[in-house]
Amino acid sequence: MHNLSHSKNFIFQSQVYAQGNLHIGDIYHIQGEPKEIPLQLTPLPHITKANVIGRDTDLDKVKTILQTSDLVVLMNGIGGIGKTTLAKYFIAQFKQEYNYIAWVNNTANIKEAFTNDIALIDSLHLRAELESLPKNDQWVDQAFRLILNRMRQLGGNQSTQKNLLIIDNAGEDIEHTQTLDQIALRPNWKVLVTSREKLLGFTEYELGFLSADAAQQLFYLYYRRERADTLVEEILEILDYHTLLIEVVSKTAQSLRWDLAELLTHLKKKGLHISESAKIKFPHNYNQKVWNVFEYLLEMFSLANLSDYEQWVLMQFAVLPSIPIAYEGQNGENILDFLQIEKGAAKDKFTTATNRVVEKGWLFWDKLGDRFRMHQLLQEVLQFKLRPTIEDCKTIITTIASNLRHGNDIVKYENNAYLGTHLTNYFFCKYEDNELNLTKTGELFSKYTDYCEHHIVGLCMELVYTYTTLNRPKLGITEIERGTYWARQLPHSHLKMIMFNNQLSMLYRDLKDTSGREAYLSKAEKAVCQSINMLYYISDGFPDKDFFYAQQAAHYNNLGLIYEEMDRLDDAIKTMRKARNLLYKCKKRAPLLVGSFHNNLASAYLRQGRVKLAFNNAKKAVNYLIKLMSIARDHHDVKINLENTYRLLAYILIVDNNHEKAIINIEKSLDLLEDIYPDNHPLKVHPLNEIANFYFLMQKHEIALDFIQKSLVIIKANPNEKNHHFNITENLREAILVDMKEKGVSI
Repeated sequence: MHNLSHSKNFIFQSQVYAQGNLHIGDIYHIQGEPKEIPLQLTPLPHITKANVIGRDTDLDKVKTILQTSDLVVLMNGIGGIGKTTLAKYFIAQFKQEYNYIAWVNNTANIKEAFTNDIALIDSLHLRAELESLPKNDQWVDQAFRLILNRMRQLGGNQSTQKNLLIIDNAGEDIEHTQTLDQIALRPNWKVLVTSREKLLGFTEYELGFLSADAAQQLFYLYYRRERADTLVEEILEILDYHTLLIEVVSKTAQSLRWDLAELLTHLKKKGLHISESAKIKFPHNYNQKVWNVFEYLLEMFSLANLSDYEQWVLMQFAVLPSIPIAYEGQNGENILDFLQIEKGAAKDKFTTATNRVVEKGWLFWDKLGDRFRMHQLLQEVLQFKLRPTIEDCKTIITTIASNLRHGNDIVKYENNAYLGTHLTNYFFCKYEDNELNLTKTGELFSKYTDYCEHHIVGLCMELVYTYTTLNRPKLGITEIERGTYWARQLPHSHLKMIMFNNQLSMLYRDLKDTSGREAYLSKAEKAVCQSINMLYYISDGFPDKDFFYAQQAAHYNNLGLIYEEMDRLDDAIKTMRKARNLLYKCKKRAPLLVGSFHNNLASAYLRQGRVKLAFNNAKKAVNYLIKLMSIARDHHDVKINLENTYRLLAYILIVDNNHEKAIINIEKSLDLLEDIYPDNHPLKVHPLNEIANFYFLMQKHEIALDFIQKSLVIIKANPNEKNHHFNITENLREAILVDMKEKGVSI
């Protein structure tokens, strides 16, 4: 059997260095030279008590939880509420109570957050060991384990003090069972994680909004032109006591020399209806409270009187990861070098501009560390407002590409590869709506893959997902062929090959409505069966069995859908039930997948005429998805699945002659449909056609035609969209009209 990794067989140098536990003043003998490990493993962010308002109670509670909990502690809350500030304050107040301390900034992937932290690597004296690791697609996993292994040994059980690790801005990948066990660093460490997400497996502390008094203090900290508490109270109520918003608004008002009455007038000008008047479409995972924050930040940007050059400066920070970036120095990895800004007038102009945007609250500067950092929420606002293009950011792109081409230091190479991947992924996401821009993104992608040989596979998959989103399966298949070629060149790339094959099968399914339906479905079946066989072949390489079972379940589910398209309903049901049973074996189930599998089973049973089984599975799917709505970090995918399931349940109830309950479910589907998609979104065409067909089956012809008309309006509003539902819409409309004529119904 080939393993994904051979972690149990690795004996790292760090395991040989010390017999027993290490403690304060640990010294490693590396290549015969003793090297002491500093107590501050990374640069620690600086903050003074004067800059933290109204969080002393939260600070004490976090300290108590961290001392008493055996689990990793999660401090969560919406973006901009003050999680990072409180974590910085915690270090400032209590760092003397800990032995070794590390602060790790996370932007996308927890493993890359550690392996891209050059300061941490150098403090642990691991650069040489990381350089010696095989330079393949397993490098990050191996380097991550090596870093945490050495950290785990620091300050052994005999120490009276624990070590402290803070991970800022973690994502859902940290929930992975094996990853969570690794970062816990038991028994010598306490670990505090900040995140916007509600994550499982942690001791949770949710950070709330500021009190009225604290919000007022924070406002006056940055706004010093006048005091008028009554006006400020009204301003703070509008701003919903949101920490980041208060800071940006007060700094903007101070910088632009507004009095409080003028500021209040600006805020009231559009009120809570800014999004409606500006026709803003918010990210789908924003709840209503964050929407208001987003709206006001957009308005503050419009009022901030930023010059073209200041906006260009903000664009550069908006597309980079939300991590501290040095101003100068730092071995070439600083903003001046990234932008190729030389000394003299160019540097003076850039310095003046950065000072201005810092004054207005759009960029944060750590004076002690001479580093800039842009808050992730501000990045999202600027990305939405400024729409940075490849042309706007070409200097950073060129610099990083050059670093990759000429780099021979694997640690710095990985860091630049991470930055390059982040930029590439950013432009993938931003250019999904335009084929010309997508082509430009592909060109950028190609430049990076020339330099990032063992990153090319992951970047190919990103482009595959983009083409899939754009409903361009043939282009996606081309990228899969390219990615598969490179994956074969790399050791231990079986899982990537599996993912490519599974995605390939889905793209072939997407081509089923074109000529050659049977041939494409046959290719889809072959691709997913190859993936399933490879999964069994490497099964011993999955230390996390939950992940293995979930992978198997997803593949069997895909195969079941292919069988259903082939009208092999018995095979479809057998395969989908196998997928469902595999998922039930997971200790940590994925309710969204369970709901999806029950939904697919219901569809297959309905086509077989087994109405009761179809109804039971559809109800189970609804129950799982409704339950998930209360805990999901992102409701968008849950709503899509739930809307689809309500629609299916309505069809089942029609077949069962229960029209009253069918209408109740289709109304629930409609409510979700309007909530999920904005007006004239092309993805609404298919479900609208399905709802039209639902009313057609109930012989409610006029209502059916109303929904057909809505579909046609959307198709007309998206002339560049290659909507394969257009013919379906026209055919359904014709069928309804013919039926109305035959039954003598007036049109």
